[in-house]
Parts: sequence; structure tokens; C-alpha cells
Amino acid sequence: MSKYFKDARPLKPHLLRAGGTLGEVRDLRKDIAEALDVVEADITSIVGGGGGILIDFSFDGASPPIPGGNLNRHGICHTTGGTYLEGVIYLDNGTALTEVPASVGQLIATTTPVAGDLIMEANSIYALTYTTPQPILWVKKGGGAGIVVVTTAQRLALSAVDGQVVYDTDDRKLYVWQFDIDWPVWAEV
Repeated sequence: MSKYFKDARPLKPHLLRAGGTLGEVRDLRKDIAEALDVVEADITSIVGGGGGILIDFSFDGASPPIPGGNLNRHGICHTTGGTYLEGVIYLDNGTALTEVPASVGQLIATTTPVAGDLIMEANSIYALTYTTPQPILWVKKGGGAGIVVVTTAQRLALSAVDGQVVYDTDDRKLYVWQFDIDWPVWAEV
């Protein structure tokens, strides 16, 4: 975990302390390091060529989008219909929606909400836990608010809470929202 903190900007000491449930003062550095450990493998897989897939659209299998409308983008079927199965990833290659093989452990990051029989939050990371029996089961990773996946423009416009961690897809870096005494900032992690 030290690789994340060696390049980080100096933090204000008051930002690393929080009141515990019994009123004690807790050092948050260990909590931050543990939270980053939980998602480190997920982020590495998604952005480091480890097989992660960015999901840009979703659809009902009974009424799939016209091929070419989401050219070279991946989508996920949220409701089984026709020849499309719930939870399966498809690539729009311009002429058809082709099934993308996935195996247990496959990671995806959603850019939009998925709503149907399968429900997923936007800007979240999910892992495939099993492929049979149908439907496929995707589980959200990171717990709680998790790490939000955003573009630079989305990150700069985001109303974040202190300690929120985001992954910026444009510059491929993790940032944490820090509310300093003078002004709030996105600090590179």
C-alpha cells in the first residue's frame, strides 16, 4: 500500500483524524490504506489490461438496441428476452451485438445505471461470481459508496463528501476528496 502514499501530497494532520464511536480520536491512515487494499486488485484489473470491461449501455433482451448505435461499446442485458440473456455482456460491433465471453472473477465498471431484472448502480465496479445457473450473478465491489468511476469533467463537477475516493478514467488515477481549512481539493492518492 505504500506505493499509493509515497507520491501523495502532504496531508493536513487534522484530515487524518476522526472521532470514534466512543469519542476517541482515531487515525484514519490505516482505514484509508485498508480501503485502498480492498479495491486495488479491481482497479488494476479494469485499467491495467487485466480483462476489465467498461459497460456503457444496458438493454432489455426483448428490445435490444440497433447495432451501430453504441459502436465499439460494451453493454449488458438487464432482462432476458429473444436471444439475449440477463447479465451477459455484449459488444456493439456495428453490425450485431455479439456476446462477450466472461468467467468468474470478470470485472466490469458501469458508466450508467442498469435497471430491469438486473440492477446496477452507475459508476460502480462489479465482479462476476457465477455463470450458471442463469441468471448470471454480478456483485458490487468496494462496499459502501465504493470507488466511483468518473471522467475528469465528472470528477471536477462532483459534489463529494470528505474521504470519497474516485477513479478518473481520463488520467487513470485515484483521487480522494479532502476538505481542507481553506478549500476542498481532490488529492491524488
